[in-house]
Amino acid sequence: GERRDAAWDAAEQERDSLAAGLDVWAEKVGGGVDVEAWQSALPDGSTPQRPLRERIREEWFEPTRAPVQVRLRESELQGRLARERVGELDGRIEELDRAGVADPQPSALWVRRSRPDTGAPVWRLVNPREGLQEQELAAIEAALAASGLLDAWVSDEGVVADDVLAVVEEPVERGLGEVLEAASGPWNERVEALLAGVHLVHAGLAIALDGRWRNGSMVGRASCPNGNAEHLGEEAREAGRARRRAELNRAREEALAEATEHEAEASWASAELAALQRAMASAPDDRELFGLLRDAATAETLAAAAEETAAQHEARARGLR
Repeated sequence: GERRDAAWDAAEQERDSLAAGLDVWAEKVGGGVDVEAWQSALPDGSTPQRPLRERIREEWFEPTRAPVQVRLRESELQGRLARERVGELDGRIEELDRAGVADPQPSALWVRRSRPDTGAPVWRLVNPREGLQEQELAAIEAALAASGLLDAWVSDEGVVADDVLAVVEEPVERGLGEVLEAASGPWNERVEALLAGVHLVHAGLAIALDGRWRNGSMVGRASCPNGNAEHLGEEAREAGRARRRAELNRAREEALAEATEHEAEASWASAELAALQRAMASAPDDRELFGLLRDAATAETLAAAAEETAAQHEARARGLR
């Protein structure tokens, strides 16, 4: 009987110690872990119970870990995508610096064939005359683009190409040469003649200082996308490059900040997962309690058998008297 009682006392002490250990563990883990249900369900030898760590893993660890894993995967993905954008923007910035002058955007409705070996587009061969206002230059550039003249090809007399060619017309009373001049180069005379044949305001091929234009039976009014000329004159081209470089740098900084933010979030999520793993590894274990309860049950069985044997011996002894 003493052995049986000692076994049950040891099991009871281990159960109390395990319940107290759950409180200590929950305080270290934080996050308001409720251990009362686990404490009340600790095995006592009367009814079968699931192992404590199995319940902690299923009821706390897995549900807590799952959203952190999702956050980690999403942060890593978004961080990689943002880093890819940074790399892409770095390439575009390098290309801009390497290429220097950017050609106007090609038309989306037709495909340009290969251009002649000699010559250049109109926009590369003209400069604004001194005194032309920035807004007027922007309007002229937009009107030239809308009418098709901005990127038309200027080359030697008699050159034939499957392309849009700038054709010299007879001089007009007030031509585009009043506000634009030919850049120095092999085609400056041809460009001067071309500008002299484009009306500054009236019929035929005409360009106005407010963006209005006429080209045969077509008329319209245009403006530059960002309000600034980017092709007519080296100053406008350099300003356009600077604007594009600034836009790319801003986009790069935004992508870099986004990448850094997602990478930091991924780092925090990874650290949180590691902390959860450590908490799970340090969770109280009731295997010792199960062992003590088995010992107590065995001692109970042995004590009961011994008591029954003793009772039988006593009964026989009484019968012999």
